[in-house]
Amino acid sequence: MQDSTNSVTQSQSILGKLSGYIVVGLAFLIPVFFIPNASFPFQFSKVFLVLVALVVLWLLFSVQTLRKGALSFTWSRFMFALLLVPAAYLIASIFSPVPSVSFFGYQLDQDTFSFAALAAILAIVTALVIKSEKQIFSVLFGFLIAGWVVLIFQSIQLFFKSPILPALFTSPAVNTVGSWSDFALFIALLASLILLAMEALTLSALALIVLSVTLVLALFVLAIANFSLAWLILGGVAFVMLILTFTRNRGRALGNTLRASGIAACLTLVIAVFFVFFGVELGNNLQNYFQVQSLEVRPSMQGTLGILEHVYEKNAFLGSGPNTFSQTWLVARAPEIVATPFWNVDFAAGFGSIPTSFITGGIVVGLAWLIFILWFLYTAARALFTVPAGEDRSYFLIAATSLASVFLMLAHIFYVPSAGLSLLMFLFIGLFIASLKGTAFARPINIVFSESPRFGFLSVLVVAVTLVVSLVSLYGAGEVYASALQEGKTVLRSNAGDLAGATASATQAAALSPQDRYYRMLTTLALARLNEIVQKGGSDKAAQDAFQVGLSDAVTASTAAINANPTRFSNWMSRASVYETVVPLKIEGAYEKAVETLEEARKYNPSSPEVDYHIANLKAFKNDSAGARTSALVALAKKADYTPAILLLAQLSLNEGKIDDAIAAVNAAIVFTPQDSSLKYQLGLLELSAKRYEKAAASFMAALAITPDFANASFFLGQADVFLGKKEEALVIFKALQEKNADNATLKGVIDALEKGENPFESGTVAPTEQPPAGV
Repeated sequence: MQDSTNSVTQSQSILGKLSGYIVVGLAFLIPVFFIPNASFPFQFSKVFLVLVALVVLWLLFSVQTLRKGALSFTWSRFMFALLLVPAAYLIASIFSPVPSVSFFGYQLDQDTFSFAALAAILAIVTALVIKSEKQIFSVLFGFLIAGWVVLIFQSIQLFFKSPILPALFTSPAVNTVGSWSDFALFIALLASLILLAMEALTLSALALIVLSVTLVLALFVLAIANFSLAWLILGGVAFVMLILTFTRNRGRALGNTLRASGIAACLTLVIAVFFVFFGVELGNNLQNYFQVQSLEVRPSMQGTLGILEHVYEKNAFLGSGPNTFSQTWLVARAPEIVATPFWNVDFAAGFGSIPTSFITGGIVVGLAWLIFILWFLYTAARALFTVPAGEDRSYFLIAATSLASVFLMLAHIFYVPSAGLSLLMFLFIGLFIASLKGTAFARPINIVFSESPRFGFLSVLVVAVTLVVSLVSLYGAGEVYASALQEGKTVLRSNAGDLAGATASATQAAALSPQDRYYRMLTTLALARLNEIVQKGGSDKAAQDAFQVGLSDAVTASTAAINANPTRFSNWMSRASVYETVVPLKIEGAYEKAVETLEEARKYNPSSPEVDYHIANLKAFKNDSAGARTSALVALAKKADYTPAILLLAQLSLNEGKIDDAIAAVNAAIVFTPQDSSLKYQLGLLELSAKRYEKAAASFMAALAITPDFANASFFLGQADVFLGKKEEALVIFKALQEKNADNATLKGVIDALEKGENPFESGTVAPTEQPPAGV
């Protein structure tokens, strides 16, 4: 009997250690994990990794519980607040206008019930399996090692110009954490924990040197990243550490560690203050030197509050629905946003993650976040002030886990961190709960099944049901992950020109996870196949049947996208594009269907000029010049620099024989986008039509200055030179083109005529829509 008991105890110990190692592995892997293949989703891979780890942890915990015959865990009242967040998301998702988007999103998106539940479970399971101070130290050490890996990896990328997997990490700013700002926040968090360790722990000389070197390197790369929020939070941490250095002496002499912590905190504070107030120019110079290019745009606080006001006028209690900010943004954004270069960006969140939840989840989710944060701050503050004097290790663990949690909470209030940083926040929250063991803020719960059969039965039932739910969830998430992998393959195959392979991958993605974006992909691919059929010019029955099949596929896919999410503007525009494509072919009812679909799309993006432009285009096809001009002008009234509408007005003027008006319209477009070589090219064609050869040549040369390998511009530049009497220069241009198009008969004829002293362009002009011979 004793041997059996020892065997069970030993098994329990092994399972407990294994669970601890998995949590340590998560602390290390969340910041550094990626799959070196462009087909695999970057952040979703981190989320899926955590989900797999949680299922394994819960399986181990279930085995432990059943073998032990008792359910043992530590309970803290703060867990009520933790569970309140996913509960609020659940309520808001049930009443969402598109429940599937709010429950799961595309890839367990952050503003969804599924992600909120996953994050809360991560915190709770971490608190369940981490049972000792030694294990918490191990997890923190795992995070420190991850920090070293990230720092070394990024240092190599910065100093050696992206030598690691250059096909995947195409810029020194690309990193394993997330966006460039995510990287900055992660490094600032690492530096904050190092400052705390130097202040709160008695360190050996070697440990002090290692942490000091890590801190210096962290500050250096943070200077390159130069993200103001990261500097602000780190500066605040350094200020607090500096105060603690001079006011807190927990029973130890002022030795090397204390002096080092004060110096480190002081220097960090000075550097942070400098970069917050005066470091813009230095940061830009460092980024230019290391060739770091990173542009990240998000709505302002004022813009986010404007969306909040719009949503609360309709449904303040439940909001617009979790994970629906992008749709709400297009409907309610301020009109002046359309005048910016980011007018057509579907922002997934506002200026911060948690403020966004006040919009999408209404008062229900917003209040849950507020209670959660305030309860955490209350618990952390009381725990820190009640740790017995002399217990540096306990104090450090509570301080470190609460510091990391508060750091990341602030990041979620004032920024939109990646999924990886969100999961790290809840991992640290779980560690914080684990650090409360042995204090007045957590109490052990032990239910022995043999002593309490009813509670025992209920406990076993709950464990079994949750285990089944976790396995089902893993299977479902696995299908979503597989669909995301097929999406990546679709993009790669489409870029390679393999339409059949891309269609097969997109079809498989939609079968695994019927999301509207996969159906939009299928619509785009079907239209590309239709274009191929039209370009081939076949008129036999096989070509007609292929066209009918392609059109049917496009209509079916676009309809499926709308059925999956009828509130997304891009779904309606995708369907409209199907009908627009066949309007020139004079298919009965196509025009009316296109206009009807576009008007429906307008409801979900009323400030966009796109709908009016597309309607203007349709009217132009119907030879309704007056109506087309009116709609194009409406588009320009919404966005004065909307180039497609400007060019359409130019084409309408040209059709009416008003070539000067057409040239004026293209010149107006060039004012707004002076680096657009295609506009310079279009202007050159118009000038060539008007027989203004010098101006035409200047326009073509301007286009080539922007895009040197613009073959069409070279061809027509040569034509303009012929009429300017520069036949030698023209001959050089055409011979250069012939080197790349040796089999082109038209080029050969032009060159032969010029060598004979003849003008190969007898008409002396060319239509603006004329294209050079194929392959030029």
